[in-house]
Amino acid sequence: MNRLDTMDKTTRIRFSAEMENHDNLRAFAFFSANLHKLLPEVPFEDHASFFMEASRYWQLAGDDQRNLGWVDTCGTLGWPEGWRKPGIVATFHTGPYRLPAMWLAKQGVPLTLVVSADVARKQHDSYRTSYERIAGSPQAGGYEYLVAEDPMILRKMVRAVQRGRFLLVYVDGHTGVGKNPHGRGTLTMDFLAHQLRVKTGVAELARLARVPIYPVLARFDRQDQPVIERFEMLALDGTAHGAIGVGEGMAILYRHLATFVRQYPMQWEGWFHVHHDLVRPEGSVGGLFRHYLPFKLANRCFLLDKGSFRAYPLSEQVYRKLKKSV
Repeated sequence: MNRLDTMDKTTRIRFSAEMENHDNLRAFAFFSANLHKLLPEVPFEDHASFFMEASRYWQLAGDDQRNLGWVDTCGTLGWPEGWRKPGIVATFHTGPYRLPAMWLAKQGVPLTLVVSADVARKQHDSYRTSYERIAGSPQAGGYEYLVAEDPMILRKMVRAVQRGRFLLVYVDGHTGVGKNPHGRGTLTMDFLAHQLRVKTGVAELARLARVPIYPVLARFDRQDQPVIERFEMLALDGTAHGAIGVGEGMAILYRHLATFVRQYPMQWEGWFHVHHDLVRPEGSVGGLFRHYLPFKLANRCFLLDKGSFRAYPLSEQVYRKLKKSV
């Protein structure tokens, strides 16, 4: 693994200072829990180092000026010979994850970006400006975006590729699997050391629209310079030799991600939000009480760690909920 094995004194001081902020502490709590679920071989003592370095990569990836400069760095990565047919460019929130959109702009292809409503609100203008700047001149219809939460999203995506556009989709988008995680359009699969519920929209679209999936993945090298990796095209439309099914297509995409995360764990933004899609086993509440139990002393509420006999303060509201579950 490419990881920090120890925290130097400066990093420890900075980490302690950041944990004084409630938002940072909450982010670290979920980050650590997610890391424990998916990569349990990572010692808890290293979680803080992972968190600090993952945060550094996240800030690096969000620097628009750096991204624009990186496009020229990746300029030698030309358009693959087999990518002539408009289709779906499937990528992930890894490394400089905004770079694939700019790399596509460099190729001059008509691009439709599929993003969450939150990203559309905050970054739409930035994406459009970057596309037009990289493409050389404003192109009519060169760039457009669709909102992932739109109930008509699949139909709009089909229409986009039918108009000859390339769709850029973040397969591990952090909008979760929705209010009905067991509903149509979701799939449960093994991912690293746990199970994950994933949206199958990318593969469903490829099958319906009869277009290929072009998997790509961005990462940083040891000098924090960008690298774009391309993988073998996936055919799910039933017309090509060796066409695969929706489930197999999603499994292949997530195997690419799993391989990356094992090698460059701190470069995946998913650590900050993957808990939304982790499969929770039935009876998980009962499992909690094998290790912890709520109790009350005078007017104060606590959670007892039965292994260490340490007690952690609880609010009255949380205590009542836990007591009811017991």
